[in-house]
Amino acid sequence: MLLAIYLFTVLTPMGQRLTNATVLLIEVSPEQEARLSQLLLYLTPGVVLVMAAVIGCIGWRRGRLRMGISLGAGLVVGLACAEILKAVLPRPDLATLTNAIVGEGDSLPSGTAVICTSFVIGLTLISAPSWRPFIAWVGGAIAVVIMLAAFLADWHRIPDLLAGAALSVGVMVTAWWVGGGGILDSRGGRPPARV
Repeated sequence: MLLAIYLFTVLTPMGQRLTNATVLLIEVSPEQEARLSQLLLYLTPGVVLVMAAVIGCIGWRRGRLRMGISLGAGLVVGLACAEILKAVLPRPDLATLTNAIVGEGDSLPSGTAVICTSFVIGLTLISAPSWRPFIAWVGGAIAVVIMLAAFLADWHRIPDLLAGAALSVGVMVTAWWVGGGGILDSRGGRPPARV
């Protein structure tokens, strides 16, 4: 999914024009943009490490330390991957009329989206089964609000955010598998072994 988003929205003139058009539709005052940017600046490397530690601690408390460490590390690895991809993936100037207005910054995939979605996915997977729906819904809503703030503050285009979310899903599912994850059962255990 990340590759498809990149290929269409960055490497085609039509994709660049469409994403630029969505940015140009939004009108936010400079004061509102500054407030949103200030809010987003709280997502520092220290905060990311605290998020990873929270996931690890929940895993330890639930007797699933390996899973907690794996999911916590997945959050950090996902963010590192996003930053590397931003530096490596080229963004040619294919929408010359609107790129000058919107900006040509290499911002795909969004690290902000990776942080938010990875944290919610990690919390959901490591938590007790009775808490999973609540964490997924409430955490997902908060993640969407933060990603919307990143869009309105002109930090990212919509495809940047979608690519970041797709990257975090891939990394966190891999981390869950490395941590010993199996089929999620609504009772919290593994399904019974076949006889």
